[in-house]
This record gives sequence, C-alpha cells and structure tokens, in this order.
Amino acid sequence: MANKEEKLGNPWQETKDKYVKHGTTIDCPVWGEQPHLSCFLNKPTNQDLYHYWSPRAGGAFALSGSINDNIHNYVKSENEKISFSRWVYEKNSQGIVPEIMSTDFPEITNLPKLSIDEQVQRLLLSYAELPTKPSSGIWISGVNILGHFDGIFLAMSNSTCIDNDDFHWLKDAALENGTLELKQFGISRAIIRLTPKGLQEIQKIHKTTQSEQAFVAMWFDDSMKDVYNKAIKPAIEAAGYSSYRVDDDRSHSDQITNKILAEIKNSKFLIADFTHGDSGARGGVYFEAGYAQGLGIPVLWLIKDNMKNAHFDTNHYPHTIWKDGELKQLKQNIQDNIIAHQHIGKGPK
Repeated sequence: MANKEEKLGNPWQETKDKYVKHGTTIDCPVWGEQPHLSCFLNKPTNQDLYHYWSPRAGGAFALSGSINDNIHNYVKSENEKISFSRWVYEKNSQGIVPEIMSTDFPEITNLPKLSIDEQVQRLLLSYAELPTKPSSGIWISGVNILGHFDGIFLAMSNSTCIDNDDFHWLKDAALENGTLELKQFGISRAIIRLTPKGLQEIQKIHKTTQSEQAFVAMWFDDSMKDVYNKAIKPAIEAAGYSSYRVDDDRSHSDQITNKILAEIKNSKFLIADFTHGDSGARGGVYFEAGYAQGLGIPVLWLIKDNMKNAHFDTNHYPHTIWKDGELKQLKQNIQDNIIAHQHIGKGPK
C-alpha cells in the first residue's frame, strides 16, 4: 500500500495521466516552485498552446504563447492566483480543460471572495470528488513518489487556500467537527477522508446546488404584476429553472415565515427586487436576500429606475436597473445574468 501512487477520481486522473505521459516537469507558471508539487508542461509542436497539469493551479489548462510568456502580468497578487486556481478547478470538475484567453481574465481574477463556510464546504466537496471513492481519502504521508500530494494541492485550489497553513487550518476545523477523519495505516501511510457525517453535509450541499428552483423576493403589489409575469418569471424559466413566489403558494398551513425560510434553503438562487413603494423599503425583501447570502445562495439584485432609494447596506451590489416599458429587455438581462453566473448557469429544464 505504501508504494502505490495515489489515484484521483475522474476527470482528474484522465487528464493527469495524459499530461504526465507527454509532458516535462516544470515549475507551476502561476505559483512557481512549490515543495512536493508535480507540474507538467506539454506543448504540441503544431500549436501555439502550452498545456499544463498543475494541481496547485487547479488541474489542467492551456495558455497561448503570448499569455504564457506574460502570465504574471495577468495574475500578480495572491488573491488573483487563488481565483485563477479556483476557476481552473471548477472547469476541470465539469470535464473541461480550458484554453485560457486574455478575455477570460476579468472573469477569472474578479471572482467573489468565499466566506469561511463556503471554503469549508468546498474542502468537503474536494474530499468527495477527488478520490476514486470517498472512503479512499487523500494521502497526507507515507509515499515518496512523484505526484502523491496532487489531491492536497487540488483541494487547496478548490477551497481557495493561500498556503499550507491556510489549508491545514480548514482541514483541522473539519476534523474537529467530525466531517473529516484521519486514518492511519501502520507507521507508513495516513489519509484524510470524509466521515458519514461529512457525507451527509455533502448531500445537503448537493441538494441546494442541484435545485431547479429560484426564489423570488419582491413587493407583492398590483403595480409589480407585469414585471414578475412578463420579465422575472419567464426569464427564470427560459434559463431552465422554476420560479417560486410565496404568495403564489397555497399549499402551506405553516407560519409564512417558516415557509419562506424553507423555500429559500431549497432554492438554487434568489432574485430580489428592491423597488420601493410610497411607504418606503420592502423590509421582507432585504431580510430574504440577507438570509440567502448567509446560506451561500447566490442573489441577483433588481431595482426600478435608479439606485437612489437602495439601502446603503446593499447599494454596493451590482443591481439590474429596469424601467416600465422595457420589460422585454429586463427579461433578457435576467436570463443572461442567470446563465452567465459562476454559481448558477443554465438550468436542467
């Protein structure tokens, strides 16, 4: 057992085998020289593309010659390196080896910073995705061969860790709360793997991320009927999701607040319209948007006419501003925002 190389789950192992077989060892173009890091470069002679396998940079990716020669002009800071690695990891997890163009870098380097809860969730997801099976875990000691720390480096990329200390801090928190466990095999091999409790947490995460529902928080006034019926709802459905508005739900006999909380938890994302009536701000919309954000559920922000009535706690978020008579354009804008969003994308319907 101690001399057998760690095997990653698909699509990780397939791309790793390809790049190791045809590539040459090199320092990571993004992170430079890293202890125990195995980075490989493969440059086909008939293409102006440099193909890399670097688990610290998220897995497999390709750079054009001009970008390859100037990569540190595109990813300079630690935060930009973290975002780059997270972006590549997410593409690889979808089975995509991205060919990165200069036009991709605004999206790559401006990803929103993850909360601590989101980092821990991503760490757990790594321990579910990367091994060939969750019980195999990720090796942390016991092997002196090339590539046996790939799982750790990929988990660092996914959970946006700056360095080993950052990674071990998150990992130790998961060990303490019982979602991960350390398994020792004699004195020569040790792994970290998910516990049954950790698998239950993964199931909860998947339930939200695989949801087909979008929760709509808005003012339930007659003046808002058209914006919902002609723009928001059809945009959600055109993007492949179902729309949920609590005032349309006649199935519940529970307290309305409990129903709202439950349906937000069950939603893939939330659309919040902060349009004000004469009586001022719609407090419920602010509450529902804040609750979704606290759960790590993406929020898309809307408001009518302009931002002058937006509350100072939320006016720094990018709002889609709409006007009466432009609902067709609003529908298209919402649909495009849903599909283009890093954590939403095209729905299953």
